[in-house]
Amino acid sequence: MLHALVVRTVRLAVLVLLGLVPAAHAQPGPPPLFTYSPQSLAAGEAITLDGSRFDGATLAAVLVIDVRGQLVTFAVAPVAAGSFTVQVAIPTPGTHFVVVRDSLDRVAVNLVGAVTALPPGRGWFTFEPTAAAPGDDIAVEASGFGAGSTAAVLGVLDAQGQPTVLGFAPLVGGSLSASFGLPAGLPEGAYQVFLRDLAGPFGINATGPLAVAFPTGAPTIGVGRYPIGAAASWTTDRVYVPNGADDTLSVIDGAAGVRLLDVPVGSLPCAIAINQWAGRVYVANVNTNDVSVVDTATDTVVATVPVGSAPCAAGALPSLNRVFIGNYSADTVSVIDGTTNTVFATVPVGRGPFGIGVNVVTNRVYVANGYDATVSVIDGATSAVLATVPVGKDPDAIGVNPLNGRVYVGNYLSGTVSVIDGATSAVVATVVVGREPSAVAVNPTTGRVFVTNYASNTVSVIDGATNAVVATLPVGDTPDGLAVNPVTGRVYVVNSNTDDVTVLTDAF
Repeated sequence: MLHALVVRTVRLAVLVLLGLVPAAHAQPGPPPLFTYSPQSLAAGEAITLDGSRFDGATLAAVLVIDVRGQLVTFAVAPVAAGSFTVQVAIPTPGTHFVVVRDSLDRVAVNLVGAVTALPPGRGWFTFEPTAAAPGDDIAVEASGFGAGSTAAVLGVLDAQGQPTVLGFAPLVGGSLSASFGLPAGLPEGAYQVFLRDLAGPFGINATGPLAVAFPTGAPTIGVGRYPIGAAASWTTDRVYVPNGADDTLSVIDGAAGVRLLDVPVGSLPCAIAINQWAGRVYVANVNTNDVSVVDTATDTVVATVPVGSAPCAAGALPSLNRVFIGNYSADTVSVIDGTTNTVFATVPVGRGPFGIGVNVVTNRVYVANGYDATVSVIDGATSAVLATVPVGKDPDAIGVNPLNGRVYVGNYLSGTVSVIDGATSAVVATVVVGREPSAVAVNPTTGRVFVTNYASNTVSVIDGATNAVVATLPVGDTPDGLAVNPVTGRVYVVNSNTDDVTVLTDAF
């Protein structure tokens, strides 16, 4: 769930471990922020990072995690007046996570996401927007083609592999910058974009798929800054959204479609679970290593529960009145007793527990271990690990259909969803979705599965009966949270960089 933040995707090393500063406790208050550009580049080139809101910090470690989960320190930048700017070369090809943690041991919010470094000597291209309507233009930037290349052709492939050529553009010095119009009659759907040098080779697509759809006119609801995750109550029709950069929890009236209030919680809230039977919402706070327990009747924090290091995954089992919190820097799951608000068990799992899903019928808990590319299956009653299931690269979010036991795992680096049979703990299908799937939610009423694609600004809708993508819907910028109300059929999509929630209706 929160790849937008990218905080959960790392096994963060503290600066003290690097020998830079004395140990310090995580400080409360809104977390620092950072951005960088470009997001795609040739291996060996540098990105420029800009950090801000580092109140009281003196140093910031810039970290990059490669696709194998290996932590490498690329730069240490001094912080002046709460900000810094530093250039960092990305030497190896692949998709990498950029992470900043300061000398006060606070995680900074990544407002961009992952960086893609392309192999040297290969042509590559990017395009925007990633979601457009038939008749719209898309802008393409290309580089790295041979100096002798004179022109390239751009086109799209539909789900059946049928091409549609969008046009030609000259290559000058191996590069191009041009706009191409989508045909007015182009059917809606998800397309792969290709750019081919007329001399022969295809360029590497560094952006991902293109979602073609007419604007839905779906309503949006403003929330706090940099929202991550969501939970919906079908009993009260309330929706809860943690705001990672505000240290608050927005409460939404689902029927009226309005934001009612913001509840102060811990520092850098990035995961949420709800126990509707008990009327409690649990918010995992990365920078204070705790969980805020919110009473849904009064919208107040009634307890704060210390857990493991960097908690950023959450799930609740109402029948047991237990809450499961994934601590991604500790490789553990804390089990909270909902009656006493205390941790009574700590379960070792795989490396980097980034996401948690629960089956409220079987009381099984599924933990996405990002570094290991596995899912741990926990018996919620005994806290025992029953199985470990291999899935795709960087599993990041999990949704469960309690009616048929199917488990849907969003694999952030693979751009896929692994479908697990809950009875056998075996992967029975792999579904290709958009780029960087970061959140998954299931509507058990219809069996449909909703997946946010963080880098594509879309939501993929999967038919749970056929495991086919039946719709790709444009939403806001960098969607990184989902919640479904199975009673009303409303789907709430949290858009981190537009600070709002898109409301879809499960009626396709």
